[in-house]
Amino acid sequence: MSTNQTTTQERPANRASRKVRLTDIFARNIKPTGKRQTISDNVCQGLSLRVGAKGTKTWAYMGRDCHGKSRTVTIGRYPEVPLKAARQKADQLRGVFAVPESLAEHLKPAAVIDDVTLFQLLLEAESKFSATKQIWRQRGKTSDASTARQVISTVFGEMLHRPARELTVEKASELAHSYKPKSKSRTGKTSANGQAAKALAYLRTVFNWASHRTPRFVKVGAGRKPQLLLADLLAVQDPSIDDPKITGERDRVLSVAELRCLLQYLTVPETNSEEWWKVDLRPIAQKFILLTLSRREEVEAARWADVCFDECVWTKRVKGGREVTHPLSKSAMNLLRSLPGFPNRESDQLIFPNQELGPLGNWNRSKNMLQDLSSIENWHRHDLRRTGATILVLMGVPAEVVDTLLSHKNPMSKDTVSPAIQSYVKLAKEMKGLPNLLRDAVETLAEAIDMIERGEIVTSSQSVR
Repeated sequence: MSTNQTTTQERPANRASRKVRLTDIFARNIKPTGKRQTISDNVCQGLSLRVGAKGTKTWAYMGRDCHGKSRTVTIGRYPEVPLKAARQKADQLRGVFAVPESLAEHLKPAAVIDDVTLFQLLLEAESKFSATKQIWRQRGKTSDASTARQVISTVFGEMLHRPARELTVEKASELAHSYKPKSKSRTGKTSANGQAAKALAYLRTVFNWASHRTPRFVKVGAGRKPQLLLADLLAVQDPSIDDPKITGERDRVLSVAELRCLLQYLTVPETNSEEWWKVDLRPIAQKFILLTLSRREEVEAARWADVCFDECVWTKRVKGGREVTHPLSKSAMNLLRSLPGFPNRESDQLIFPNQELGPLGNWNRSKNMLQDLSSIENWHRHDLRRTGATILVLMGVPAEVVDTLLSHKNPMSKDTVSPAIQSYVKLAKEMKGLPNLLRDAVETLAEAIDMIERGEIVTSSQSVR
């Protein structure tokens, strides 16, 4: 980002200036006049749209700092930087210039030039986001890349070792809309718009962080240092919007017959090796997902210290960063005891590690293998969670209890009840003779799954929807 000092006395005579309420329509339709124009925004103090003699449109912040000195900062070109983002940046700069300390920090020379490659930027993003976002953490034994970096690299690989600033809105749109599936022979798909949409969404967050865009990154200290002027990928159309094969959330629920067939393969691998972690624990981990209604990332992160075998409960961190404690059924506890790592478990070890004792990965490979073995197609591990929830609802378990097990919401959130109620929750759990709806629910689910696995529900077509 370049910083130029100027004063009103230095303004060239051939520059036309005026002040209007800027809108996207105005910025899009304004025409060049053969001389430079400066249009100030009467909504956001200090923001100006500068139109060159040949029609180039650039946002700039023009104002005085806390020492009374006039300063002009180029924000970026329109339409790569839309009006809303330009106003947010101008507000940020006005705040920076108003405080001597932040002004001094702003005026420090940049330590890194703008030619940072897309690959380098993704590595920085992993370091930034991995602490709070599972999608940005290392996937496992086959790659040190996070899922987000891998998806972005697959779709935008052509630009991976080019300067990130060269990935314009037009280039990003071209790559996202032309991306084709890598496994067409297996899946039969002719498009991969869902994958491209994910890559675009992940990369949009990175570019917003690097460019200090959106309310999340516009505050001082929230964005990358130094700031990069990168394309606003919000201007790129999501390639999945017009794909008739992508209809939103999945609603796949396995039928009784499908579930019975699949369960015979969701087992603990047999091994006599001291290196028990060399076996594939993903199938049995997927049965644990079914029994506990957990998400994949919750099972990946589960450690032995998180399970209390005396009380048969599991404490985990769920979506949104909340920590919850849920009961485990007898079947789930027996599953854990049957794992090859149970006898010599260490409290800080993962319950379901990969072959290098790290978090599990390559879930799609495991799913494809199970599809081949069971001849059940078009299912996803998340469908196991949905199937378990559907069974509970049909068994008469209240929807609120199912939602709690799914960790969809926090019934004791500060938006609904007083924080003081939390102290009574512990008291209620310790009192004897009171019903435990969550424990009853997980035992009901385990019993139903056990009956299906033993073939006691005789049906070949009825669904558990």
